[in-house]
Parts: sequence; structure tokens; C-alpha cells
Amino acid sequence: SSAQSSQTVVQKYATDAQGLFQDPNPQIIRRPATGGVQTYTQNIKVRFLQPPPIPPPGVSEISLSPSLFYYYYFDY
Repeated sequence: SSAQSSQTVVQKYATDAQGLFQDPNPQIIRRPATGGVQTYTQNIKVRFLQPPPIPPPGVSEISLSPSLFYYYYFDY
């Protein structure tokens, strides 16, 4: 009866919309940090990118091709 002893048991757990496990009884551990209170410093740099320059005044035409995109600029 080796067929009976090789059965696999599948257990399902509750998950949220993202598929993360939902523990109905979580164990919360609160301990003071070793060495006292810790302070973290984070350096953040913000860069603002320049938009491209505005083209000079003139007549522009845009044509679409099935395989290519062309931009024509006509200065009259």
C-alpha cells in the first residue's frame, strides 16, 4: 500500500489582494534597541531636469507612416 503512504497534503493560507500572507494572530515583539536610541540620517538629492528648448516659430508638419515617424519643419 505504497500508494496510500505517498499522499500529499496541501494547506492553504489566507492572502490579501497582493497575495501576501495574512496572519490571523501575529506575534508582535517589541524590544529596546541595543545601545539606546538610534538615529538614522538619510541624504537626499533632488534634481530638476530642463525641458528641451522651444523650437523657433514656423510651420510644422507631422506625418505618420506605418513603419516610421517623420517630423518636418518648414521655415517660410
